[in-house]
Amino acid sequence: MRASFTVLPLCFLAALSPAFITAHAQTIPANTAIEIRLDQTISSQDSKLNQRVKAELAKDVIVDGEILLPKGAKAAVYVEKVQPGGDSAKPASLWLRLDAIAADGRAYPVFAQLAGEQLAQADPPNADPPTQITKTSEKKSSSADDPDAASDPPPEVTYASTTVLKFQLKSPLHLR
Repeated sequence: MRASFTVLPLCFLAALSPAFITAHAQTIPANTAIEIRLDQTISSQDSKLNQRVKAELAKDVIVDGEILLPKGAKAAVYVEKVQPGGDSAKPASLWLRLDAIAADGRAYPVFAQLAGEQLAQADPPNADPPTQITKTSEKKSSSADDPDAASDPPPEVTYASTTVLKFQLKSPLHLR
C-alpha cells in the first residue's frame, strides 16, 4: 500500500496559524458606547424578569475607522430588574441588560453596564437619562360616589419601540 501526501499551498497553512487569526481578530475597547434600538415597546407594568426584548444596533460600532459591528445587527437584550409602579416606597423601575450581539453569523457575548430608569416619587428623573421615559397613566372615570375614582394609577416606566438605549462596555469585546 502506498501512502500519498497532498501538499497544501503556503497561504492555506498561514491561514491556520495563530498569528494569522490574531491579525484578523478585532477588539472593541472597554467603555465603548453601544447604542441599541428596541424593536418593541416594553413597560414595567407587564414585563417579567429575564424576558427577552427584541432589539438591534442603532448605529455602526466603529474602531480605528473600521466598522466592527454593523447597524441593524441583532442584539440579545433582557429584562434585568423590574418593579411595577406602586407607592412612593416602591417606585416603578425597568432595567435592561445587553447579553450578546450577533454579527457575521456569530453571537458575541457582551458585558455592559445596565440601561434603565427608576421613577423617583412617581416622577421621572430630571437628569439626562440614557433612554426616553414615558409616564403612563389612565385616569379612572370620575364619580362623586367613588373617592378613588379621580386618582391616577401609579406611573410606569415605558420604553417605546424605536427607543435607543446606550450601553457601555465594561470589558473589551473580542471579535473574529
